[in-house]
Amino acid sequence: MNLIDPSAQSGIMLHFDRYVGSLRVIGSDVAAGFDYEVDGHFAGAIVPEATASRPGRINRIIDSQLSLDALLWIASAGTAEAPVLKNVGPEWTLDKGNTAYVMTKAGDDERPTVITFHCPLEGADLAVLPGASYTFQALFGLHRSEGRIRMTFRDSDSRELRSFETPVPETRLGGRKPEDYSQVHLTARAPAGAATVRVEIEKGLTALGPDSFLFFTQPALCRSAEPVNFAKLEADLPEAMVMELFCGTSDRFFICNVPIPGEALDGDFHRVAVRNRLTGESSKAIRVALPEAMRCKAVLFGLEGSTAVGHVQLPPSWSNAVSVSLFIDGQAVDGSFFSQAGSGQIRIPLPLSACDGRPHLFELRLGQSGQSLGQFAALGPVGLTPWDALQKYAGMPLPAHMAPIAAYRYKSLATDAPGNSVKGAPGRQELHDIIVEGFDKPRKTFRRLPFPKVKDPEVSIVIPAHNKFDVTYVCLAALLFAANAASFEVIVVDDGSKDTTTRLPDVAPGVVYVRNDTALGFVGACNAGAAEARGKYIVFLNNDTEPTAHWLDELLFVFENFDNVGLAGSKLIYPDGPLQEAGGIVWETGDPWNYGRRGNPADPRFSYTRQCDYLSGAAIMIPTALWKDLGGFSKEFAPAYFEDTDLAFKVRNAGKKVVFAPASLVVHYEGLSNGTDQTASSGLKRFQEINRPKFKRKWSALFAGNGKVGKDVDLAKDRGVTKRVVFFDAEFPRIDRDAGSYAAIQEIRMFQALGCKVTFVPLNMAYLGRHTQTLQRLGVETIHSPFYPDIVSFLRDRGEEFDLAYITRYGVAEQVLGPLKRFARNARVVINVADLHFLRQIRDAISARDDGGLDAAIATRNAEIAALSQAELVLSYSSIEQAVITSHVVRGPKTGIVPWVIDPAPVVKPFKERADVAFLGGFGHTPNVAAVKFFADEVMPLLRTQVPGVRFLIYGSAMPPEVEALASADVIIKGYVREVSEVFDNARVFVAPLLSGAGMKGKVLDCISAGIPSVLSPIAAEGIGLRDGLDAVIATKPEEWVTGIAKLYHDEAAWTAMSKSVHDLAATRFSFANGIAGLREALASIEFFLTGEKPALHVTAARPALRIGATVVDEKDVVAAIKVS
Repeated sequence: MNLIDPSAQSGIMLHFDRYVGSLRVIGSDVAAGFDYEVDGHFAGAIVPEATASRPGRINRIIDSQLSLDALLWIASAGTAEAPVLKNVGPEWTLDKGNTAYVMTKAGDDERPTVITFHCPLEGADLAVLPGASYTFQALFGLHRSEGRIRMTFRDSDSRELRSFETPVPETRLGGRKPEDYSQVHLTARAPAGAATVRVEIEKGLTALGPDSFLFFTQPALCRSAEPVNFAKLEADLPEAMVMELFCGTSDRFFICNVPIPGEALDGDFHRVAVRNRLTGESSKAIRVALPEAMRCKAVLFGLEGSTAVGHVQLPPSWSNAVSVSLFIDGQAVDGSFFSQAGSGQIRIPLPLSACDGRPHLFELRLGQSGQSLGQFAALGPVGLTPWDALQKYAGMPLPAHMAPIAAYRYKSLATDAPGNSVKGAPGRQELHDIIVEGFDKPRKTFRRLPFPKVKDPEVSIVIPAHNKFDVTYVCLAALLFAANAASFEVIVVDDGSKDTTTRLPDVAPGVVYVRNDTALGFVGACNAGAAEARGKYIVFLNNDTEPTAHWLDELLFVFENFDNVGLAGSKLIYPDGPLQEAGGIVWETGDPWNYGRRGNPADPRFSYTRQCDYLSGAAIMIPTALWKDLGGFSKEFAPAYFEDTDLAFKVRNAGKKVVFAPASLVVHYEGLSNGTDQTASSGLKRFQEINRPKFKRKWSALFAGNGKVGKDVDLAKDRGVTKRVVFFDAEFPRIDRDAGSYAAIQEIRMFQALGCKVTFVPLNMAYLGRHTQTLQRLGVETIHSPFYPDIVSFLRDRGEEFDLAYITRYGVAEQVLGPLKRFARNARVVINVADLHFLRQIRDAISARDDGGLDAAIATRNAEIAALSQAELVLSYSSIEQAVITSHVVRGPKTGIVPWVIDPAPVVKPFKERADVAFLGGFGHTPNVAAVKFFADEVMPLLRTQVPGVRFLIYGSAMPPEVEALASADVIIKGYVREVSEVFDNARVFVAPLLSGAGMKGKVLDCISAGIPSVLSPIAAEGIGLRDGLDAVIATKPEEWVTGIAKLYHDEAAWTAMSKSVHDLAATRFSFANGIAGLREALASIEFFLTGEKPALHVTAARPALRIGATVVDEKDVVAAIKVS
């Protein structure tokens, strides 16, 4: 299909090739910048890939690289026809290319074979210009037969006018290099009246032997009187396009192949246009049916040396190899690459420009259509020597930054947590050097590793060890090196060792040393060590592990913030970086799987807290009391293997949860303790297969419904969920930044408490550091780039799994609703308005007396109502907004209230320990700017006379210059505050003088939660149901503000009464239980029923307590450092 726009003044033309699903943009103004649009929306920038100055640079042979799975060349012998094949074997295939071939067998009925090019757009006869010269060329190899090439010109009635041909010499056989082939060309002038030309290759009869071959590669047909350099050919274009390009005065143009946006690859009609960025002029929008995207994606494992490694997942019916292109930082790498047929494995060598030790974004795209298949980010290699080889041969000091797990170690080096307080203990840098040398390094001497004595440790870490003291020694160094806030003791069980392990009390004083004279195996050793534990929790840690920063704190987080947890386990990775395990699955057959093996440890699928069937015993935590109740590791699985799986099932059988804690990361040098060969007839590893049937007999009733082995693995991994909900918002919530973020996290908690797994997808697909990590800790799967480039690709891949889509804000809904309807047809659609945008804009315009703003608000109203009308349920935070929505959306969705949830402060600081008046709000929200200006300009002059010495403290992020300009002796600009408790635990009165806005005000609800009396404007109090004079003072005029503040500031009894009133309100109306009931009721209105009888994993507090976090250097959070809270 050719789409030409010769009328556009911008000098741009479009050519859409339906066959390969590629859009070509052709323009005469090379210097100008261009963007392309689909359905009126920006779809991408156009970067010219080539510049041509004559039509001879255009190749008329489509797929001249022979990259399509079904070649466009047909072989015929008499009446029989067959497609031409390619790549008979590696020795007969052009390097970084493809070679077509025809093979015939000798015999009485053998006939010459004619190979004809069939263009998917024009057929076998290609359009030409009379009098123009054309050259057909290719590289050929011949085995035991003759060959020739031919061009036949015909008129418009398909009558043959003239035929030209030339022989193919038998001097080259073909092979892997261009010089192995004969370069043959045929040049001919199209006769008068010519309309088309047909290009053919003829293979003769077999001259010798049982069979014969003709090979060809790099075919080209150009409007040229001489052969051309194949590498400089720019594109495959039909003659009509070539004629159009050169009918004007310009003889230079650019050609660019642009990928079709994922959301447009749906098999439907779309309007495509190109816009000149400098002039603003657009080509005529052309309506075209775009193909449906191939349902495939690439799983990219990362880099092996200087090779990108992964595999392409194809539809089940597809068994052929596919052509892919590698893009690095948005730039294509020369050449096409092919997945292996069947397995889909792909290996692509990197260009030297990417081997620079710097971070790069690697992306695979489908070769023909440019469809994005997958992305990953990695550091380009600076050398190909494996890290373990460097450890073995290079000697100290090693280039520690080149270690695959260097980034994890850096977190401990960068911490400001106090180091080992024992006199003479090595510092973090010394410990780091020990770890960098590695587990396999034979050591003649051992630097002493004294451990501090802890009176009442929170955790007892039990490490079983049998010989291999070099391994245990590095593990102990890693324990001291890894920064943690938690206190712990270490218990090493010497399980019958004969080596230096017996000297452990001297090498590591402070470690509890337990000795078994006879080796009891993992089960016996762990049980013996646990018997000596003094901590509230016991951790079992393999001696061939390297814990990383805060691994212990993250395990404790699970027990401290989730209900009824009985066992928690770390994310395990291999020392070369890939994932080893992200929790385990036990299938209905009783066979366990290590989920995620060799995957990317940063993949969102492996990075959120979740319930699972079992956890590897290499790094697990269990409450000491529960351990004793369960009787420890079952002796029936002695000496080792399946004891950890059995423990997990004992925990689950006791009604407790088994939880994977992804933020607790431990490097496991698998096999250093017991080997890895399950079939070995000697050694502990053989007990893996001996104990398997024991486990199956014992727990068959508990794993019976766990699904078929290997089926729907990514769904099967989630235990304890009844429904799946996907959240959409503009970005990941930032709980310490704005009320909307706080609300989003509470709504997530409520859905989890009702039994749902929650997946969160931000519109911008941007990973947001600690904010994304916070959601992951809370048990939310977080989708972000580079794992998915956009919402469309995510929904295309996974939309069918969701039962409900929860969209926050109408602007987000406008962009999500279309893809949802196409790819998540089973999902019910709920929109949370957050605050009603048009209502807020109308109030702003009225407050500012802005007629233009009122017109904009009406336009917003129309757009907002249009979006809301497409939902099944529209939720808001206040009854006022619900009434407005109901009045505007007459037909269509139901409306409801989404409850706001707050936790009442356990203790409220008394009146006399407080001072000053405070405001808190994000200043990216303009009503907050107007509010503090009103208070500083209108209220403070009067308040100074009534309450002398009182200060007005202004807290909030993104503070503009006009707010900073309010600063004075008693107007204090405090700026961003990480913990809101700084505001609410110290101020005596909170004020919210909002003049406009809409929706529930998070700052007011935080104030209620803290039990601090407040003076509020009517808009600030809207929808909360506060009683004037009892729960808050509602003020409008400056005099009313001063009177209300003065009373609460001076009258301790009035202050205390209001404090108790709002604190009780927080514990009842805004409780988590009340919120769950309200959300369940709203969802039931659309017959989406959630009983909550089996809650999914969810945190128990509105603001979970983290032992670790980021130190905010400035209010914009530009720089963060890891620290111990």
